[in-house]
Amino acid sequence: MKDLRARYVDTLKQSRDDLHHAHEMALLWSCDKTYGLIHLALNRLMGSAGSHGFTRISKISRELHDLMGDAGRDSLWKVDALVGHLIRACDEAIADTGPQVSGGFGKRKSEAPPSASVERDTRPLMLVADDDVTIRDLFSELFAEDARVITAVDAAEAHGMIERHSPDLVLLDDIMPGSITGLTLLERLKASARVIMITASDGEADRARGYAAGALDYITKPFDIGDVYGRVLRHLAVGV
Repeated sequence: MKDLRARYVDTLKQSRDDLHHAHEMALLWSCDKTYGLIHLALNRLMGSAGSHGFTRISKISRELHDLMGDAGRDSLWKVDALVGHLIRACDEAIADTGPQVSGGFGKRKSEAPPSASVERDTRPLMLVADDDVTIRDLFSELFAEDARVITAVDAAEAHGMIERHSPDLVLLDDIMPGSITGLTLLERLKASARVIMITASDGEADRARGYAAGALDYITKPFDIGDVYGRVLRHLAVGV
């Protein structure tokens, strides 16, 4: 996992640059583009940063996300201060990791298994549905020896892959772009697929909704990689 953590620095750099750009914009906090840049960066950082060992960045990102959700004009200075704090945290993490070798990490789109490999490979089929490419890469590498891993970038694509490939297990995020969320997809599946929710939606109501819809497990981001590995393998073994 050390290599994955090092390669995640590319995501930290992109997020830091977006935050810098938003922070320097004229008419700060009165522009939809400013908020859009910040939310894009936070979506990359809230769960996946902590899962790669950058717990301080994940904590600040979640605090900023929550503050922006209900901040009035009188508290925008707090948002500004937290954005600056998050930029510095990203700078420090990037500096601590040292020089990085670019390997195209984070550029893959969703992946479906080649038909020939499906016929030859008897390992269980796992679908990872998450809009965060770092999470898709993390799980693709983590379970490479245990399963054939395919990926989807949103709930609609995940639904189509479930219907076409009937995966043995689905790791499903909740908050993804598109017309439906992961939890909505889970409810529509009506237990026709074996699903583990792995998401930053950590409210008790979200958890209860997931289990009521048939989730095998409900794991919140940021997570401990070893814990996720063990929990997923247990369900993967039962399903094959």
